[in-house]
Amino acid sequence: MVGLLAVLVIMLILMIVSGGSGGGYLRQSANTRQQAQAMRAQIDMQQVATMVAQYHLQHDEYPSTLAEAGLDALPQFRGELGARARLRVVDERGSPKRVEIVRPGPDGELDTEDDLTESATLPF
Repeated sequence: MVGLLAVLVIMLILMIVSGGSGGGYLRQSANTRQQAQAMRAQIDMQQVATMVAQYHLQHDEYPSTLAEAGLDALPQFRGELGARARLRVVDERGSPKRVEIVRPGPDGELDTEDDLTESATLPF
């Protein structure tokens, strides 16, 4: 009887982990991790937008570099990748101003097709 119970428990665990019901624990865990990373990126960019807007209020101009805005103090902009990232404020007619951070893509060079761009609307 104990052996049969152990086999059933093991089968249940395998079914849950492998996706036997409801899509699987591992797949759901991976999806949750991806959603958390996307949410973290959005929060980071909102923080960048707020810091850029505060800089503008204090200096009556927008910063031209990450360091000038104080963004190089944030963990996601430390090191070589942050040093090579570019900050720009985009002001297109009919749209709210937004801040963009452009980083080198997989080729490691700026101003190429694979550059990574993140943006957020300035809060004020």
